[in-house]
Amino acid sequence: AETFFRESLRFLEELFGPNHIHVAGGLQNLARLRSERGECEEAATLGERALDILKQNLPADDLHIADALLNLSSHQYTAKNAANHSVTCINRCISGHDAAEANLKMALHLWEAKEGRRCFGVSTCLNNLGRICEERGETRQGVLYHQEAVSIRKEILGIHPETAFSLG
Repeated sequence: AETFFRESLRFLEELFGPNHIHVAGGLQNLARLRSERGECEEAATLGERALDILKQNLPADDLHIADALLNLSSHQYTAKNAANHSVTCINRCISGHDAAEANLKMALHLWEAKEGRRCFGVSTCLNNLGRICEERGETRQGVLYHQEAVSIRKEILGIHPETAFSLG
C-alpha cells in the first residue's frame, strides 16, 4: 500500500504542483499509513506539510484545515506514545502533548465557529483533549472533556459506535 500511496503522491505533485490541495490529501493518506506502521514522527512531518499546503490554498476558516489539524494532532499524540523513555524522548513526548493539544484546540475553534458547539468535529476534539488531560494527570479536566463529548455524540448520533467509544 505504501508504494501506491507514494506513487499517487508523486503523480499528484506532477499533475498539480507540490503545493496543491490534492497533494495535501495524498500527504494525509500517506501520513495515516506511516502512523499505523509506527513511523509517527514521519507521519507528523507529512501532516505538517499537508496542513501548510491547505493553509496556503484555503480560507483560514475552512473545515479541511480543521480536519488536517485533527489528523496532525493524532500523529503527534501517537508519536508521543510510541517513543521510548530516554531523556530525549521524554522531552519530545512533552512537546508532542503540547503540540497535539494546541492543534486540537485550533480545530475545535474552527468547527465550533462553522458548525456550532454541538457537532461531531467538536466532540472528537473534546474526546482527544480528554485523553491528553488524563495522561497529564489532569483527571478532572479530562473527565469534563469526555462528558461533553459523550453528550454531543448521544445527541447527534444516538446509540452508535462513536458514542460507545467516547463512553469508554
